[in-house]
Amino acid sequence: MDELEQFAYLWDGSEPDWVLVETDSYVLPQLVFATTGPTLAQVSVARGLLPELGTQSSAEAFKYMRGQSCVPLERRTAAAAEVLAAQCLKVGLSLEWVPVPGKRLLPVRSSTSALIIEDDELAAAVVSEAVRRGVPVISHIPINASEKSHRHD
Repeated sequence: MDELEQFAYLWDGSEPDWVLVETDSYVLPQLVFATTGPTLAQVSVARGLLPELGTQSSAEAFKYMRGQSCVPLERRTAAAAEVLAAQCLKVGLSLEWVPVPGKRLLPVRSSTSALIIEDDELAAAVVSEAVRRGVPVISHIPINASEKSHRHD
């Protein structure tokens, strides 16, 4: 099976009006606690909310997080971090993040729909194929038809 067949259900290049938009969309989130670290109740809530902590037992998670005022989490897209921050706020947790340096290319069609692919390897394969096929890379989505896209070769 060639690479295109692996993700043709997502993008196969047959539809017109696709562009790749440069975006700084990855962040490194962290849970923020008092300087003494999280309480047992906070660890329990965090385990229920975060996949990377939910795989640990309560004792393991508490041992890992005890005494830490900040607990780093896995890299996420900015949109996913915003959703997670809202979920944390609802249950009394605080989440902060810093952007990951570098650009990411996001496939967008007709300025109306973006192809969000959570799997980094699959996303890279789709973007690589789109670049190979000559899909334009732009720095932003034009607001109106008179605004020109900025192509990067």
